Amino acid sequence: MGFNMDTAIIFFHQGKIPFYLRCAIESARFFNPELPVYVLNDSKPAFHSEWRIECVSLKDARHPALDAFVKNYTHISSSDLEYERRCFERWFYFEKIMSDYGLKTAVILDSDAVLFAKAPQLFGLLPERVSFACSKGGGPAMTLVRGSMEPFLAHMQGRFLDADYLKRSASLMEAARRERKMANLTDMTICEEFSTSNPLGFVYPNQTLEGHIDHGIWLPDGLDSKKSGRRHRKRVFWKEEKGVIQPFFRSASDMEDIRALCIHFQSKAKRYIRRFNQIGEGGWNSDFGRDIRLWYYNRLLN
Repeated sequence: MGFNMDTAIIFFHQGKIPFYLRCAIESARFFNPELPVYVLNDSKPAFHSEWRIECVSLKDARHPALDAFVKNYTHISSSDLEYERRCFERWFYFEKIMSDYGLKTAVILDSDAVLFAKAPQLFGLLPERVSFACSKGGGPAMTLVRGSMEPFLAHMQGRFLDADYLKRSASLMEAARRERKMANLTDMTICEEFSTSNPLGFVYPNQTLEGHIDHGIWLPDGLDSKKSGRRHRKRVFWKEEKGVIQPFFRSASDMEDIRALCIHFQSKAKRYIRRFNQIGEGGWNSDFGRDIRLWYYNRLLN
């Protein structure tokens, strides 16, 4: 079966592909069999042939402006320099692969964001003017891109050429540190700036008519949750629909089920990620296999 090349799903990961990311990749493919799924990586990891994943090495997707950005990058963060800078760099790779493959739209997913929806339907959330949309607060766990990201990249590059902006950012970080808080300059900072202030940017709604796009599983967002340590984690309820295992959240006000379109298993919640819908696994896809998995997932995430 050929792919619809107008829209693609893209992941980025440096180093060995962890199990939870393999699960996220499989879920994106399961719900979008007609779309290309690209994995940007510094090597070319192997996936099950049935998944039909195209791996693209970073050296083959290097944006021509990336070297200048790396040269101008100023580290204003308590996180590791290479990790933080790579979070910025990935956006250049995303733009390059969209340009190289002639993509009109792309759903970009973090390695701990698990998609349970058709990717093209998500673009119905965006006004026609929008080319770059993320969750509230600059959350890029699921980012929707239409057309080119060059305006976003230009905004990012401009920030690291603005001495006054960098000085203010450093001052904010130091003030927060004295109060034992955090105010790092991250790619989320740039995402929030662009999505809230640029005409091409947009903050998509997390609650839609089709279901809920999770900003972060540790944030209740008016949904049923349970205490887990010092925080609260959304509860996830699993149902079988026409042979497909679907996750649901539940409204805290009236306990109505709300389909989960994407779940962001952030930080320690990565350990809850499983192969929720398996491709090419034989017995586990039988009625009995699905019943066992439904029971297990409902125990795991409730």
